[in-house]
Amino acid sequence: MGLTKTQSGGLEDQSVTLDKLPHGDGSSDGKFLRANNGADPSFETVSTDLVADTSPQLGGDLDANNKQILMVDSTGANNRIKLGASEDLQLYHNANNNKTYIGNKTSTDLVIENAGTNTDIVDDTGHYRARFIKDGAVELYHDNTKRISTNSGSYKGSIIHGDATNTSIAMQTESTTRGYFYANNTDQIGLLDAGGDWAIKHANDAYTEFRVGTATKATVNTHGLTFNGDTAAANALDDYEEGTWTPTAHGYTASNTSNNCFYTKIGRLVIASFRMTWPSLTSNSYAEIRGLPFTARNQGVSTHGGAFAETNDSQNLSLIVVENSTSCYILHCASSGVTTQTISQVSTKDFRGNIIYFTDQ
Repeated sequence: MGLTKTQSGGLEDQSVTLDKLPHGDGSSDGKFLRANNGADPSFETVSTDLVADTSPQLGGDLDANNKQILMVDSTGANNRIKLGASEDLQLYHNANNNKTYIGNKTSTDLVIENAGTNTDIVDDTGHYRARFIKDGAVELYHDNTKRISTNSGSYKGSIIHGDATNTSIAMQTESTTRGYFYANNTDQIGLLDAGGDWAIKHANDAYTEFRVGTATKATVNTHGLTFNGDTAAANALDDYEEGTWTPTAHGYTASNTSNNCFYTKIGRLVIASFRMTWPSLTSNSYAEIRGLPFTARNQGVSTHGGAFAETNDSQNLSLIVVENSTSCYILHCASSGVTTQTISQVSTKDFRGNIIYFTDQ
């Protein structure tokens, strides 16, 4: 059967069958029809290699089974990526399948290595930059020395300077170290200046020192606060308090005490100020001001006392604190001697003054 023409002289649609044209057969499966330099088209196998030029070569070899694209250099010998006219950056893997190299030309600047338990980042000389431990710990290095690390222990992390038993955090501006926090394996921690002298030192859960230069100015220990390197318990300041107290007139209620009676306790020293007006009472018993805020020190004889800043009693009066008690006597001092005032003698009198004494508390 010949070709069928249309009335206008052209060929009718579908009038040329496949057997009249070159076409593929079983031997051309997977091939492409290609024309070469004006020659008749033919079926050819086309490589998947993508070539920019002869050097370098960008290889696009596709491994269908493993779904890998291999990037090779111009020799085809190394699987790597090279970027830059001078191969400024290379990224490739070693034959042992455990190292990834990131480098400049032929010099390897950085290596990421999976060593089984750790993933390490090292430089081209094998010095560590960082290490990632299998249990989650992280280590950072400077000059191949571990500087910062975390761990999985009870304290979860540490910052290390030098070796594992001496830990410090440096504080500096630009290149000048101003000071650093330090801890070692003898339970000593504290702040040091740039020269390594302690500024604050805590040791063995027993004491803390505060220094100026190399001189200890204050120490806090189990006894309290001491000064200038002294650690004796007898010299320790162990308390400071402020408050109010209410003096009584031999146990009876006195007036004018509200908002007028205060004390300060520094260590064992007590200073108690007061105002009180004695009630109208009649008795020949010695008059006592009672209710001191702390018990006076127990000693051989009474030596602590006080003075009246103002009183409407015409007598020359003073105070003496009774040892191992919270009371004091009102004394009348004259050229003939010292006598103790009675309740009747101080009845209705107004007193203002201060009492100074030591306590064993």
